[in-house]
Amino acid sequence: MRLKFGRRIASVTALAAVAAGALGMSTGNASAATWDWLSTSKGVGVYSQPHTWSTKVGAPDLFQADGDGVYAYCWTIGDYAGNGNVWYGVSREYYGGGWAPYYSGYVYGGNTDDNNLFHTYFNNGSWGHC
Repeated sequence: MRLKFGRRIASVTALAAVAAGALGMSTGNASAATWDWLSTSKGVGVYSQPHTWSTKVGAPDLFQADGDGVYAYCWTIGDYAGNGNVWYGVSREYYGGGWAPYYSGYVYGGNTDDNNLFHTYFNNGSWGHC
């Protein structure tokens, strides 16, 4: 009888540990991917790395006047380019004419939306670092 009771306690303890671990993993850095419509008058290039010297990935530059946007999923620190050093990781672009290719890369947050997306999602804890 004692042996069965001890095994049950061990099983319940192990199950509780697994559940707590799963809960801890699910409350980690959330990723709130979202469309970010350009809101500055500057053109935005999609780069292979978060640096001004890195190559562009092949996507045409984006412009607010054309109704363009990017699908951003994370942020990182890269080169300072006049308005901070925050860059967004992107996986898709939208061009005002309806074209939405899948070019992955980085866009400079200062030229995209004056870093608004970073401040909105980072400050509320729902956006992770790339």
